[in-house]
Amino acid sequence: MQYTYAIIRIVLEPFDVTKLYRVIGRQIAEARDRFRPETLSQSDLAERVGLARGSIANIERGRQHPPIETLYRIADALGVEPRQLLPSIEDLRTADSATPDISTLPEPLQEKIRTLGITDGELIQYLSDAQDRLSKTPRGTQ
Repeated sequence: MQYTYAIIRIVLEPFDVTKLYRVIGRQIAEARDRFRPETLSQSDLAERVGLARGSIANIERGRQHPPIETLYRIADALGVEPRQLLPSIEDLRTADSATPDISTLPEPLQEKIRTLGITDGELIQYLSDAQDRLSKTPRGTQ
């Protein structure tokens, strides 16, 4: 496993490995959403692969870097070829260009966010985490 990671680093030296796993995570989430006959939840995928739901969530966010054999198990559970989860070189080059920023928000909200002293990426991650927590909270207790 350690060799797989080392090979990825050598082959993709000009690329950020974190970006690689972020894009792989996005590909997994998209494949999960396309799963038919109905969308596959993170919990369902986790059960099929033998991981915790939190691990699937972290993989989809690019926070957890799964070994290649885990990617194969995920692909099998999703009914796709493993190569479909791997980004193209062009996807890696353009991955950050699609990252949203706060400049599209109303100015008063931008100012409030600036006072927090966090980056756009940190804000987006915080909001994503908050959304995940809220989705797990039973109705009426929010």
